[in-house]
Amino acid sequence: MRAFKDVNLEEIVRIRLEFLKKQKGKHSRAFMLISAGILMQLPTDFIPMDVLAPTFPGDFVLATLFTFVIISSALILFGATFLGIFTHGALRINYLSLLDMIRLLAFFTVVLAGFSTIVWIALGVSCIMREISEEVILGLLFWAYYTDRMIGIVMSFSFLLLIVTLIKNIKILQKILKIRLVHVIYILCLLNLLAFLLNLLSIFASLVLVLPTSIFMTYNPKFVYMYAYTDLNLSSLEK
Repeated sequence: MRAFKDVNLEEIVRIRLEFLKKQKGKHSRAFMLISAGILMQLPTDFIPMDVLAPTFPGDFVLATLFTFVIISSALILFGATFLGIFTHGALRINYLSLLDMIRLLAFFTVVLAGFSTIVWIALGVSCIMREISEEVILGLLFWAYYTDRMIGIVMSFSFLLLIVTLIKNIKILQKILKIRLVHVIYILCLLNLLAFLLNLLSIFASLVLVLPTSIFMTYNPKFVYMYAYTDLNLSSLEK
């Protein structure tokens, strides 16, 4: 009877791992696109886009900055889409409340990033064409920065939940998946907590503090296999 149960357990794990192997590409693309989006955002953080200032650089610099921020929003949009698709697939294996929250936050990020992309395009065209009143430009600026701030809050919180999920299953990462440098996730947890608090207080609007987590997840695709074991008895799986 014991052997029969072990065979069933091994078969369940095998099927789950095969399913997750197909989902691994979505997971990697999600974090790769999000990382690229955050990196594209950095120039606009170091050069404030005060487009109405008399001393603001010329149209070339303005167009370049708008191009960066529009591409950044679009990359985050696609990255969050892939993250949502992956989490939806992982939830088909077994239900994790934190993973379900991450899926919901990914959906909100997709909506916000889509709106942000549209607003930044409209603002860029308005500023470069100079055919729109100052009141309209100020209104677009408000919605652009407000939406980006909300993206920072939602994404930093979703990354924090993701790291908490990894911490809760650290024994699987260590003993089953044999992932090296797994204790780095505690440092990433602190960075994401700080990113969430600072974005919440509107002190630090950039997503740069979640960038290490995004890069770490990009180069550690084995994390996806964790979801094959989260509801199983770890002692029966240890070699």
